[in-house]
Amino acid sequence: MRYIIIVLALAGTLISAGCDKPVCDCPGFPDGDTIAVGIKEKKEVYGCCEDRFEIAFSSVKEDSRCPDGFNCLAMYPVWQGTAKVSLKINGFQPLELEINKPANTKAGGHTYTLLMTDLTPHPRSGLPTDPNTYKAMIVVSRN
Repeated sequence: MRYIIIVLALAGTLISAGCDKPVCDCPGFPDGDTIAVGIKEKKEVYGCCEDRFEIAFSSVKEDSRCPDGFNCLAMYPVWQGTAKVSLKINGFQPLELEINKPANTKAGGHTYTLLMTDLTPHPRSGLPTDPNTYKAMIVVSRN
């Protein structure tokens, strides 16, 4: 009987020792998903236990894309324009993205590739763009 009590006490000690660490059953990272994030907006791409990745769209640094309704290729066959935005990763790490040019960043022990595929609204000839309406489409991949 004494041996049964000792075995049960040891088993209880081993089980309770394993409970000190939280168990995280995390889904896979949404690799290659496109995230739509508006200006002055934060979007969590992934968050599980201590592993998180968040994008905050801070500002548009440049939008020299050819306006709708204007034939830029006839006027400037070499220059089609570009768009650049300023982001913050996880609230503090700055990153500048240029449309259709991938950029790498490190956060939380991982390396990520970000690709801005679109920035809306597209400029229109003769009309100003309200800076508060910008939205960036960003593909996020974990390397």
